[in-house]
Amino acid sequence: MSPNYAVMATTTPDDQQQQQQTYARPRSMASLTSPQYSSSHGSLPSAATSHTLLSQQIDPDPRRLTIASSFIQLSQPLDTAENVSSPHENHDRPFGSRETLDTLISQKKRASTAKAEAVAVHNDSGEEDGDIEKQRCKKQQEHHHHNHNHNHLHKRHRDVESHKDPVFRGVWIGCCFFGCPRGSRKEEGGGGEGETGCSRRSWVVCIFLSLIVVAVLAFFAWPRTPLMRIEGASLLSPVSVTQTRQAEEGNVSFESSWLVNVTVDNRQNHFPTRLNKVEVVAKDALTGLMIGKNSNIDEAIILAPSTISTIHLPMNINYQARDRSDTTFVDLYQACNGNSRNSLQVQFWITLYIAGLDWLGYKPTIIAKPAMAGFACPLAS
Repeated sequence: MSPNYAVMATTTPDDQQQQQQTYARPRSMASLTSPQYSSSHGSLPSAATSHTLLSQQIDPDPRRLTIASSFIQLSQPLDTAENVSSPHENHDRPFGSRETLDTLISQKKRASTAKAEAVAVHNDSGEEDGDIEKQRCKKQQEHHHHNHNHNHLHKRHRDVESHKDPVFRGVWIGCCFFGCPRGSRKEEGGGGEGETGCSRRSWVVCIFLSLIVVAVLAFFAWPRTPLMRIEGASLLSPVSVTQTRQAEEGNVSFESSWLVNVTVDNRQNHFPTRLNKVEVVAKDALTGLMIGKNSNIDEAIILAPSTISTIHLPMNINYQARDRSDTTFVDLYQACNGNSRNSLQVQFWITLYIAGLDWLGYKPTIIAKPAMAGFACPLAS
């Protein structure tokens, strides 16, 4: 509040008396800071109190009031450890004395000294960090030079070895040698070290050639199904016709034993072919009914390679019909009795168990037929 407003607010008699006392107060700063004022009031007034006192003094010049307030605030002692520990001692010293000025100067010196020490510590730590960084850079340079020298020596050693006669390694397949020089190196990625021995192209070529060799061997060694043809048969036991009758029903049977001659064309195989088992079933070509089968179940047969040979397969003929008017029975009886020699239309279903293929589940079946004239039933001599 300005001094003019303070004068206008005093309207009561008590207020007028207070204003007279206010006018009687000293208006100078010397009177406020004098020892008599301090001794009369007991202690130095604070900044807020001094500002209040100054505001109560009606000073026509506001600038003086502002300067006086600032001077009082600057003259107040700081809340340091010394002031807190000995408050009574501060009260004894008058404001603006030499002791108060010395205290302010010493505080500034201590602050500047602490700042200088902090700067010195920071500089020392920076110098230590710089020394550590220099040592680390020096170690990195030494390590780089060591690796460079090692790579240079290794390259020279490799160049010397490259001028030597290469030592080949590989394998002989027949009269051909498949291999590559030992110690040859393949550089990859801008001078890096590659793997010793054969390069990738060499390995690809070797694998490709190996597959070709395996395919050629499989072509010649893989067993093929031979061709077979019936070349007649010889009689092992004479024909037996038996007829039985029970009430109005009856049956008739035709029995005989043959030794069938089979011509085998094994010229497609370049290695001997082993037949672990041969199953033969004889069927009537007109009706498709079975009239007999072979008896050598477990006997093995070896076929010579690239030749045509003949094998003999024993057959048991056993056919049963309801009566003599059966078509198959009539054909057998007319072809195999002693009175007439008609040709028999018969097929031989031959199942081969070839060694090396039977364990894979491959069992080829051949339908062997006689010559164009048909099968001649063997007769007793």
